[in-house]
Amino acid sequence: MPADAAPSLRTRMLALLRSLTGNRYRYRAGDGARLGARGEDLCAEEARRRGWRVLARNARTRRGEADLVCADDAGAIVIIEVKTRTRTETLDVSPFLSIDPDKLRRLRRIADLLRRANRWEDLPVRVEAWAVTIDQAGPATRADRIEARVLHALPPRRP
Repeated sequence: MPADAAPSLRTRMLALLRSLTGNRYRYRAGDGARLGARGEDLCAEEARRRGWRVLARNARTRRGEADLVCADDAGAIVIIEVKTRTRTETLDVSPFLSIDPDKLRRLRRIADLLRRANRWEDLPVRVEAWAVTIDQAGPATRADRIEARVLHALPPRRP
């Protein structure tokens, strides 16, 4: 990395965690994948609780992956990007901060590719981000909070 380049968001967040926890925070390989899978499980349960049907998990396209693909109770296709974080006593950072303009552009492309591949042109498709915050002191099977935000909507295409 060039000397004048700004540090990445991950590097800045790890530095902040270390400063707030007295340098006791250590990132272990695999922690993010396990935490992300747990967040996706909780979001899939929440979607089913809302009466939605989970069509796919980790749906891959050439542009990337959609964490969850659901059909809501109104018949729309919902592509969900799951962002999971743990909350410590000293730090409560919103998971939505990690969705930058490049990530949003990638999610829009993934939604369009999934729409074409599955012939969903006649259905409304929307991209949502669901933020899962898990309390580190709490049980591992429930989310402390799940928030949803609509990031992008594609209306049905008319011939």
